[in-house]
Amino acid sequence: YAGRRERLKHLVGLAPATFGSPLAHKGRSWLGALFKGNRHLGPDFLEAGDNVLDGLELASRFTWDLAHLDLLGDETFYGPTRRTPYVFIFCGNTSYGGLRQVVGDEPGSDGTVRWAGCPLNTRKIVFDLTRDPARDTSVKRISVADWNNMDIPLIPIDGKNHGTILSEPGDDLADLVDSALQVTSAATFTQWIDDATRTSQRARGKIQEWQQFVVRVVDERGDPVPDYNLQLFRRDSGTASDNIHQFDLDVHTYKGDASLRCFHVKLADLDYKKLPNLWIRVIASSGSQLVGYQGFGSEKMADPSSLDREPKWDAALDISSLSDDTGIKFFYPFTTTLIEIRLNREPLPLTGKNEVCWF
Repeated sequence: YAGRRERLKHLVGLAPATFGSPLAHKGRSWLGALFKGNRHLGPDFLEAGDNVLDGLELASRFTWDLAHLDLLGDETFYGPTRRTPYVFIFCGNTSYGGLRQVVGDEPGSDGTVRWAGCPLNTRKIVFDLTRDPARDTSVKRISVADWNNMDIPLIPIDGKNHGTILSEPGDDLADLVDSALQVTSAATFTQWIDDATRTSQRARGKIQEWQQFVVRVVDERGDPVPDYNLQLFRRDSGTASDNIHQFDLDVHTYKGDASLRCFHVKLADLDYKKLPNLWIRVIASSGSQLVGYQGFGSEKMADPSSLDREPKWDAALDISSLSDDTGIKFFYPFTTTLIEIRLNREPLPLTGKNEVCWF
């Protein structure tokens, strides 16, 4: 790929399923097979393309790994020079109408892909609770992965959905694509972004702010933690907490690996710019009395006396620095944020002789 990459000068995405589609897992159902499956009699009768739909499912392992390769890796795939392609992402600001809207309308989308799941300006936040800060004061509980690519925002197109953006693009989109193909440098790319953002202000004003979070919980060895619950909350001046219920109203668990989940958040209902503080609560269960989870540097929410033998771990972590940071922000509209939470998987009880291995 490195030898061929310079041949691609411009990459134009018309409503791309960068982080999958909320319709993909529905396509793997019997209803999807009935409407979209292969109609020719034979071994592939009613086959809708299971492997393709698996990769397009929300929070799929394929999109998680791919994002780490081209968006979060050490190598720059979409940079400011002509050694890498200049990328332009467009998406319609309306959903389908008629019967299709009744059957499969997805909020915050063009009918098929989510506005927050199209752009390539992705960030990753890691909450590492596997190392004890009391032993190593240099340990960071919260870290943000390096970003080596240019900022590639979403450009909404007024009055278009996932179908009409290609079948009936209109003059505005045609002009934007034509000018995008004239970009030849970092300066002209930045100028194009400014011009396109200004041109699409009316289209953006018609859609509400959404953000997508793809979360994966693993243990210290990188093995998945499939049974967990994730919550966001804020605290008042005392100890009382107020759950941010908008965070987990729309959650999809990846069928192939339950440690991967996609949270679709309507920021317009969150009032995220006025949060006094921000906490994340993780409840993880092993489902066994022999093994449990444990994390350092967090505030335990359960009774400490019962934790040694409790297979369910319940704790909270203060992440307020991400809600008011001037650089990396936890809430950022029309983006997909990857979150990785690392916990220790330990034999129970945590103190004394455990039930897994003893002498």
